[in-house]
Amino acid sequence: MSDAQPTPGRPWPWRAAATREAVAEMRRIRASGAVLVPVREAGEGVPRVEKALPPGAVLLRTSGSSGEPRDLVITEEAFAASTEAARERLDLGADDIWWASLSPAHVGGLALLLRAERLGCGLALTGGFDA
Repeated sequence: MSDAQPTPGRPWPWRAAATREAVAEMRRIRASGAVLVPVREAGEGVPRVEKALPPGAVLLRTSGSSGEPRDLVITEEAFAASTEAARERLDLGADDIWWASLSPAHVGGLALLLRAERLGCGLALTGGFDA
């Protein structure tokens, strides 16, 4: 096991899951200032990045629906704006509870977790969705 620690501005893999343990690990990585890289499988590669990225950013791989998959950097400011828009539109507050039904390996599911964190909302974590 490696003793490596997340480094501010550098990518750090996170096994994306809607569980208490995974959300706690996500918060630890984000608090370090490292760039969160949600991965679907343990051992999945992390993209090589030649320069430091903005602290608190997220590096997500697209599905490639419009061509080849690519890596996107989503800043903390973008997630903050998304949170504020959802709060205003849905009148969200600390008394509300989000059901984390979307995979946090994708932007929609990750945004739910980050939104709840920022607003102080509760999270209903079921580990995933099974129709």
